[in-house]
Amino acid sequence: MAACPAVILAGDRGPEDALCRAAGVTCRALVPVGGRPLIQGALTALAEAPNVSSTLVTEPRTPALRQHYDGGPFALDWIPSAESPAASVLAALDARPPGEPPVLVTPADHVLLSPAIVEDFLARARGLDADLVVGVTRA
Repeated sequence: MAACPAVILAGDRGPEDALCRAAGVTCRALVPVGGRPLIQGALTALAEAPNVSSTLVTEPRTPALRQHYDGGPFALDWIPSAESPAASVLAALDARPPGEPPVLVTPADHVLLSPAIVEDFLARARGLDADLVVGVTRA
């Protein structure tokens, strides 16, 4: 199985986001859960998943997220977030060179994401004849 790039949607809801205000941060991806920023779980899961080749993060309007992770242990590429999550995904797809393998997209606040979940999803998705595969769970 060829490794695929991943996209983390880390856009924000702006200064009116009540969760950010309550946590004292400027970006939802930096809201602490269990002592670490929300995005940390997604970053770790993708970095440890053998079939993920690279990670592109959609950057929120505030520079805090990029400042927090630039030069850190994760090799990240950045693009600006668009006006909606769907538009951000399209921008990320447009930024890829032609002929690259399929892309895994996850939100920054996917706190239950693990390397095992990533690998299982990729294996199942690649076995399907589909242009888009969405992972859901019953609980």
